[in-house]
Amino acid sequence: METARAELLAGGEQRLTEMRQLLSAPASEKWEQDAVQLRVLEILQELGPAAQSAGPEVAALVADGMPHVASVAAQTLPAIGAPAGLAVPVITRSIQREPTVVPLRALAEYHEEAGETVSLLMEIMNRHDLDVETRWNAVRTIGKMREAGV
Repeated sequence: METARAELLAGGEQRLTEMRQLLSAPASEKWEQDAVQLRVLEILQELGPAAQSAGPEVAALVADGMPHVASVAAQTLPAIGAPAGLAVPVITRSIQREPTVVPLRALAEYHEEAGETVSLLMEIMNRHDLDVETRWNAVRTIGKMREAGV
């Protein structure tokens, strides 16, 4: 697996098509597919904006992936420079389903482009059934938006 990772990372743009296919390819075992997806997401994060074209596949994992995969996919969207128009709605739906720290941090990377989520973030901030770290990250995200002028 490490050799394949090194080849995909070194191949950069040329291997990006293969990585995009790996994100949506079926596997014989669900856990096996999750492991492959997590590895590909890690590589895409390392590639950064050079992997921006994988945005739709990554967004699909935020929407439909297993919880841990969806969380890492949410983190990957800003890392690859996915446009806000693609990323913010899918990350927002993820947060609406289950407010957790990683998608909130990912949303914060979109600053003013995530301005429409302030009311949702305020709801999360005031939910005492959520852990302190999740609520604090909602506040942090609002703060990043304010820094950007929202």
